[in-house]
Amino acid sequence: MAWLRNIYLDLKLNIAVANKNIFSTNYGFVAAGLYFTILFILQWLFNIQEFWNILVHTPSLSALEKIDFFANGLLNVFRYFNDIVPISLILISLMQALAITLLIVKSRESSTKSKKSDSIGSLALALVGSGCVACGGSVLTPLLGAIASNISITLAERTADAVLIVAVLLSYRALSKISFKLATVQSGINKS
Repeated sequence: MAWLRNIYLDLKLNIAVANKNIFSTNYGFVAAGLYFTILFILQWLFNIQEFWNILVHTPSLSALEKIDFFANGLLNVFRYFNDIVPISLILISLMQALAITLLIVKSRESSTKSKKSDSIGSLALALVGSGCVACGGSVLTPLLGAIASNISITLAERTADAVLIVAVLLSYRALSKISFKLATVQSGINKS
């Protein structure tokens, strides 16, 4: 039962850090924009050919009709809660958007201690995953989760469900590590 308590404490820390740094500041708009961007990318990542055909090779649709088509496709993710795929996409997108936003907050706070160019460079390196497992997960986890889920959907539905659950857990773990690091940095800044 200790692991259940650890999950509860992680969740409590994630909510507190997100509330302090995202929802009570203007970073909420950044997080919302990232959320919908990541969700849109994950939704169309393996339907690039269909996306491109609709975007470029469908002259019968006006620009507004194409925007409406893609917006309705994005909204369809929220309509089907009886399937694990849309729920996983929503959770992965949410956790990754929060994690990336917290990385931005962390880089802004650390820029008060170091040069701004150093913090921007470290943010870019962290997003790609140089050295920081949690930060690298912020970009790699949704891509790997989407790749693995689409491959395994063709193999077996149960395998896809298991891979999606693992992708959600990895996203949560990345968010937890970033929240912990930001809370540590902020407690160090507040003490000095």
